[in-house]
Amino acid sequence: MKIRCGKEILEDVLAVNIKAVSAKSSMSILKCVLLKAENVFSMYSTDMEMNVEYKEIPAQIEETGSVALNATMFADIVRKMPDGEITIESDEKNLTRITCGKVKFNIAGTAGEEFPKFPAYEKTNPIVISSSKLKSLIKCTSFSIARESTKTVFKGELFEISPSCLNVVSVDGYRISLASVGISADTEISAVVPGKTLLELEKTLPENVDVNMYFSERQVVFELPEYVFSSILLNGEFLNYRQSLKSDGNIRAVVSKSEFFASLDRAMLISRDDNANNPVTLKFSEDTMRVSSEAEIGDVVEELSAEIDGGELEILFNPKFLADALKVIEDASIEIYLSAPLSPCIIKNTGVKEEDTISYQYLVLPLRSKR
Repeated sequence: MKIRCGKEILEDVLAVNIKAVSAKSSMSILKCVLLKAENVFSMYSTDMEMNVEYKEIPAQIEETGSVALNATMFADIVRKMPDGEITIESDEKNLTRITCGKVKFNIAGTAGEEFPKFPAYEKTNPIVISSSKLKSLIKCTSFSIARESTKTVFKGELFEISPSCLNVVSVDGYRISLASVGISADTEISAVVPGKTLLELEKTLPENVDVNMYFSERQVVFELPEYVFSSILLNGEFLNYRQSLKSDGNIRAVVSKSEFFASLDRAMLISRDDNANNPVTLKFSEDTMRVSSEAEIGDVVEELSAEIDGGELEILFNPKFLADALKVIEDASIEIYLSAPLSPCIIKNTGVKEEDTISYQYLVLPLRSKR
């Protein structure tokens, strides 16, 4: 194999492909990227759960063939090369020469035939979504994916698709995150996509291009104009989140998102004293929401203006769980629904609920007072 390709192009391609490289695998081939030159030049990577195929990379193909190269080594070599065109040439023993200007590297490669084959998928009935919307859906829910759950299914996110709506849901035992957007689909789908896949996909998504999503019984495929992300699906019964979110609560508060977030940020200076993770107390009364926290080192109290209907309530929360939700909501104000000191609160954005607008709901469990 022999190809010529620009350094910047290779850097961009490797930045995507390396997301699926299994750096800690005991199988050396999974630490590699596969370079393949046929009618077009393409690059592949996999950790046997997530796969990336970068297709039709702009390059001059002088000799067809394939070779698998250690991804970290190859990426470092490309990054440290001088600007310009890079030549990659491998021989029958997979010894690969990488040159740019007066710089020449020789590294051992592996036969391309040893690289794992990617599972096939049918390109029929794609579910089309803007990359910007998909990125927002992931960003606004991925923070509450369970990291250490004994149920593997909670280490992913539920993609629930109906003919007119896409819901993305994550749960971690303390909170539920739901983001929804209007779409057009010819089918109904319920599938759980691994959190790792979605987090890596989000990092690579460009702005405002169409993403074709294909779901099968065991696999999901995200097809973009330049590359394809695919992944296994997680098995298991996901939480019935609708049951948890069906009731808003009898107390409703509308408050400035930025003011509330800033207040929580200040309260956490006290609540995290001595790594105790003390709660913050929210007290709702008339037109005021009182935010306070106390610890051995001291206390903090702040009052925020709010529109409150339904009565008074005092309730305790882990401030991080509230702040995580507020970080990703872009609306100027939020709605908070509550019913009792030991019942969950539900946070919603207050923006215009148009068909192509993403709406959010966050359920957060309160803490029990130690007094």
